[in-house]
Amino acid sequence: MREGNVFKMDKNGYYQSVREKDHRAKLPSDMNQTVWRYMDFWKLEDMLRTKSLYLCRADQLQLSDKYEGTYSRLWTKNMEDFCYRVGQPQQIQKEKESIEQNRRSTFINCWCMNDHDLDLMWKAYIEDPPGIAIQSTVERLEKVLDNQDKKVRELWPLDLSIVTYYDQRENGFIDYPSFINPFLHKDWHFELDNEIRIIAWNKPKDKSGIKLPLDLNVLITKIVMSPNSTEADTKRVRKLMDEVGLSGVELGFSRYRE
Repeated sequence: MREGNVFKMDKNGYYQSVREKDHRAKLPSDMNQTVWRYMDFWKLEDMLRTKSLYLCRADQLQLSDKYEGTYSRLWTKNMEDFCYRVGQPQQIQKEKESIEQNRRSTFINCWCMNDHDLDLMWKAYIEDPPGIAIQSTVERLEKVLDNQDKKVRELWPLDLSIVTYYDQRENGFIDYPSFINPFLHKDWHFELDNEIRIIAWNKPKDKSGIKLPLDLNVLITKIVMSPNSTEADTKRVRKLMDEVGLSGVELGFSRYRE
């Protein structure tokens, strides 16, 4: 279910369609909360030069969570018991196929909410050191979504939401049917990620990822180098930032290195 008001008047008095927000998506009370996205240099370069955020298809997130977008064992058991009870055992396979189809048509971009950069995040998300972290805020993430123009309306619906952690392994339960809910919940195992995510769903199933256009200066408040970065790494990143129009954005270092 989405908000009913999907138009707003621009400064010239014309009505423009705006992003609809799913009522299940939740934001923190502090919209100035700092958020982080950790990445290798080549990913930073692609992001800055293409001026876009990469959203990965949910079933392709094998390294971070191979159960992304799935339900708990209890939910699955309840669904199967219900199908047998109403004499529709063939529906079990259809439900499982529907969940997989949902995973193949949902695309995600993940951020960590924290006031400072974290050692565990550098270790988890940097595959080819040195790494870089983009610093932003929840409010800026929302602006990136709200500022999408007519050229990318095919990417809608777009949602921004914190992740709720629950007992997915055994007894946790998520309301159904709701195609977005399993992507707003993850197992307690990932709680330290303190995640907020951009979600684009009901998209082409033949793509492993999609790119969301963005204004770099709207999104980025600071770029932070990983603890093991060198002076040469720093110069390389600064050169890239200057080339893409981010000369005024601060380039700093991890708390651990400082």
